[in-house]
Amino acid sequence: MDFAIVKSGSHQYVVEAGQKIICDKIDLEPGSTLNLDCVMGWDESEFTRDVEVKAEIVKSFRGDKIPVFKKKRRHNYRRSKNHRQDFTLVKIIELNKKS
Repeated sequence: MDFAIVKSGSHQYVVEAGQKIICDKIDLEPGSTLNLDCVMGWDESEFTRDVEVKAEIVKSFRGDKIPVFKKKRRHNYRRSKNHRQDFTLVKIIELNKKS
């Protein structure tokens, strides 16, 4: 398999074997393996949907702090918050064609 398009959460990623991707938080321990949902795969000049994608959780972490500011002019309304997104670093182990 050359590459595959996988779905994790509400996002889709183009992945190859050995690649690391940052996706939304997955509730698994670091070192555990999982199978990602494959949307489409490319194998020797043809697209196929029969692809199994094995991945390993490397670590979970939080992203940078993003300020959120709301304001309504002429109404003395101002609100300030911050947001930090949870992410998971995932390493793609292998792409196999289902038999």
